[in-house]
Amino acid sequence: MKTVASIVQFFRDSQSPINSALQKKAESAQDGVSSECILQISADSRIIGPFDCFIALKGEKQHGLDYLESVLLKQPGLVVSDKLLSSAQQEMMKECPFLYIENLSERLGAFADWFYDAPSQQVKVIGITGTNGKTSTAFYTAQFLEALGHRTALIGTLGNGLFGDLKATQNTTPDVVSVHRLIAQFKAQGAHFVVMEVSSHALTLQRIENLCFEAVALTQVTRDHLDFHGSVEAYQSAKKQLFTEYTSLHKIINVGDEVAQQLLAYPSNEKALFGLFRYTTKPCVEAELSCINTELTPSGLLLQLRLTLNETTDEEAVKVPLMGAFSVENILCASAIILACLEKSSLSLKKITRLLSQLNSVEGRMQMIQPGLVVSKEMPILKDIMSFSEGVDQHVHTNNRLKEAKIWPTVIVDFAHTPDALEQVLGAIKAHVQAVDNVNNNVNQNADNDANHDVDHDVDNTEAEQGVAQSGKLWVVFGCGGDRDQGKRPLMAKVSERIADTVMVTDDNPRFESPAQITQQIMTGFSVPERVLQVSNRQQAIEKVLSLAKAEDVVLIAGKGHENYQDICGVKQPFKDADIVQNWLNNKVRANTGE
Repeated sequence: MKTVASIVQFFRDSQSPINSALQKKAESAQDGVSSECILQISADSRIIGPFDCFIALKGEKQHGLDYLESVLLKQPGLVVSDKLLSSAQQEMMKECPFLYIENLSERLGAFADWFYDAPSQQVKVIGITGTNGKTSTAFYTAQFLEALGHRTALIGTLGNGLFGDLKATQNTTPDVVSVHRLIAQFKAQGAHFVVMEVSSHALTLQRIENLCFEAVALTQVTRDHLDFHGSVEAYQSAKKQLFTEYTSLHKIINVGDEVAQQLLAYPSNEKALFGLFRYTTKPCVEAELSCINTELTPSGLLLQLRLTLNETTDEEAVKVPLMGAFSVENILCASAIILACLEKSSLSLKKITRLLSQLNSVEGRMQMIQPGLVVSKEMPILKDIMSFSEGVDQHVHTNNRLKEAKIWPTVIVDFAHTPDALEQVLGAIKAHVQAVDNVNNNVNQNADNDANHDVDHDVDNTEAEQGVAQSGKLWVVFGCGGDRDQGKRPLMAKVSERIADTVMVTDDNPRFESPAQITQQIMTGFSVPERVLQVSNRQQAIEKVLSLAKAEDVVLIAGKGHENYQDICGVKQPFKDADIVQNWLNNKVRANTGE
């Protein structure tokens, strides 16, 4: 526990100019200030409590001292600022110690690290950066660690907290004081690992100062946030800082990425290359972990992985229940993190592939729903659901063909609610459906060729036909939110009609707008509107499509993703797409198993 006097001493030792009046006051044991304990530190005036230290800094539009009056009502134990008090503020501060520190923002990382007793050295912190894939990779990594018995916390887009109990957050990476406070909190809650997304803003704005990492990882870097960084070069430079300016035992990089290649191009940079672990989707590129073959199936990805460690090479095939070829890099990155961090535990590639076979997608992001899985507030933990799909959905891979026995369509829930997002998601799913068509065409072609030979191939042809998944159709259920951009409504219709085989239009969040009017505007975008299904009630629309779709089909339910409500006339009524699907699938399984 830190006192006001010890905080004054910290800044004096760090050679930061401090307010001499408070220094003398804090050093005086008679007034009792020096022995007053400070419980927490925060730069957010909304979460300050009694005996906390409020850090008042200059923001984009206002200064923290602008909230001083409301903060003092909460009876803080200390206020530290990079700005001197006005006369009026000095009057308000008579009962609370105040400390003025020049260049305070530059000292916050060290201060928070000291105040919370170097929390990043007491738990294993994994930092993940990149333009795309940070959120999914962090989520997969946390799933793996939990399944392997390591209590894990997350900091990122999905929220902050122990895995399965995340609290919403505004920034991908919080301010530096919050980061240290959160890690200390997670340690107190028993976390062994903390997996955090590290944004380019966080690196530039020093939000991770004084953190020590067990591992840092790079997904891939494209063009983004130029409004903040000014140029592609500055953006890339920010990403590289995680590997060149912070202590880490392991560095996991996608060797096919341009920024990763830049890091590798400077062998003299020992800090950037220390503990290097490479992964790639290109089979000809040298790396510790490679995906040497990818096949799209109606219900996921079939991957052939290769691991080369200590001059020993191992290969394993695995079916991953995730959609979209873009997921492969995220899968590899998370797997590489686990292999690097737990290498001393003799973690085998076979164990990694077993975890991959049970992997859950990020809630509301290309989320594949399976019977028996809980998809409510707390996402399922792998070790608790290993057996749920056994005996229900059997997959056998023979001669590079997938044999599937299912009694329900593949169902995906996604947040896509703009024309561009819907097009990307539908396109990614369509690739899975078309991949099956291509396999079927190849088998049929082989059967025709065999028929031209004198040798009887009836048995072989039958086996081939049985080993190929049936060609399915792509269904999409979507609507548009009320009191929002009306121009996108016909555009989403055009996208869905062009890519999907069957379209169901339903309500989204109508808010205060007429659902019938929204649907009417959507329908103007279809060239053949009579082929489009319409059911206003969203639950009924979802259940109707699920009942019509066949086992080999894929159904996308778009627009609401992780949302757990439907906004109707300003009232947020409990509603979650995944729950509707879950109940339907569970009932389907019970009906077919006689339960």
